[in-house]
Amino acid sequence: MIRRHLHILLSCTLFAPLLVGGCEKPQQTPPPPAPSMGYETLEPGVQNAIRSAIEQVETTTATDKAPDAWLQLAMTYHGNDLLQEACTCYQVANALDPDRGLAWYGHGLALADMGTDQQQAIAFFDQAQASAPKYAPASWKAGYLLLELDRIEDARSRFESTLRIDDDSPAARIGLARAALDSQQPELAASILESLRLDISNTYLDLLLAKAYRQQGRIKDAAALLTDGIQDPPRFNDPWADEIANRGASYEACVSRVDRMLGDGAVRDALQAAREALKTYPDNIPLLNRISVAQSNLGQRDQALRTLKRVLRLDETSAATHLNLSMQYQAVNDLVRARRHAQQCVELNPTLPDGHLQMGRVHMLNNDTQDAARSYDRAFELGLQDVNERLILANLLTRVGRFDDSLRQYQNVLKQQPANGQALAGVVDVFMVSGNLEQAGRAAQIAMARAPKHPTVQQVVNSLQSRIRQQESTSP
Repeated sequence: MIRRHLHILLSCTLFAPLLVGGCEKPQQTPPPPAPSMGYETLEPGVQNAIRSAIEQVETTTATDKAPDAWLQLAMTYHGNDLLQEACTCYQVANALDPDRGLAWYGHGLALADMGTDQQQAIAFFDQAQASAPKYAPASWKAGYLLLELDRIEDARSRFESTLRIDDDSPAARIGLARAALDSQQPELAASILESLRLDISNTYLDLLLAKAYRQQGRIKDAAALLTDGIQDPPRFNDPWADEIANRGASYEACVSRVDRMLGDGAVRDALQAAREALKTYPDNIPLLNRISVAQSNLGQRDQALRTLKRVLRLDETSAATHLNLSMQYQAVNDLVRARRHAQQCVELNPTLPDGHLQMGRVHMLNNDTQDAARSYDRAFELGLQDVNERLILANLLTRVGRFDDSLRQYQNVLKQQPANGQALAGVVDVFMVSGNLEQAGRAAQIAMARAPKHPTVQQVVNSLQSRIRQQESTSP
């Protein structure tokens, strides 16, 4: 840590002449820094990326392309977790062209990641905001750092500024909830979080809401929110941070970039990125599996199957490969092979939730309702969080007569999404199927109050009314 502080101090001293004169462009720039740890310790892909970026800096010196080249070098260092070198290059880029919001923002991110000077990071985020007034992440990033420094009112101001740019920013709304919690305003925090949970399914929100409930003295309500474990905070939209991350050239960075693209729905870009990475890491099983996922999402099922069979030839013991093969065979209605590969996945990795989930899907398609419910149960015991799959499990449990378990699953959904029409209708359905029409009526009133226009709610309420009329007509 001392070495990092010294490096930053030396860097600031070395480049101080560049910053004199405000917006005037410096007459000279220093040579680009080489990796302080030496090239030999870096992966070949990282070495090549850095050397290429340095060469670009060296060939654009004293030209109008120099600020771009320095920014690209800074982002390359940053994306490969060489933060000290990144800070040095961001400083030169900002001196060459003080109006580049991305350069200020990247410098702020690097300092925030290093944890060496949060106050300076906030100043850089503010400078980024000044250069790019519509870039909301610069505002909420500063807000979160201010929370860490216990400057609650300053943080609240940044989050409110974010909402003036993006009136539906989840990052700002969560930030405001945290500020409310830190300033002992649990009612405000709970109001914000309860609204957010209608749009976002993430148990990190449950943790924050539980804190709000505890501050209000609602201990049982708080405990009920913490039964399913806690996820990381949701990923917020931040294109500049993604652009920096995409400069990563290590194996881990390549895989993360593909996953990020798949998660964002940029499937063709993910496929291209995975194929490009495969040139550096040939026959890499995780990359090949991701290629098969992208191919499947693009409707290229034959190619996806060929890719997975190639992976299986490389390693027959890859649980992920058997899982993906099972899903591919399920998609083409080959349930025999789908079941075989799902079973192999579970045997190879009994703690993989998705394996048990896939086994449950195959059982369900084969009308093995009891086995399907058991497989789904096991998937959730192992940490599965998917709301839609939980709804499927709840419906299965109703069909096999496990009414208390079914109600518990529907309530788990409603804790996260109080207006979820499928779950509200499911509760009514459980009481109807179990013959408790009085309870079904009360549940129907709640469902109609929370989701009156949801078609499934309307359907189950109509069915309940029909059952009640039928019962009344046959009563003596």
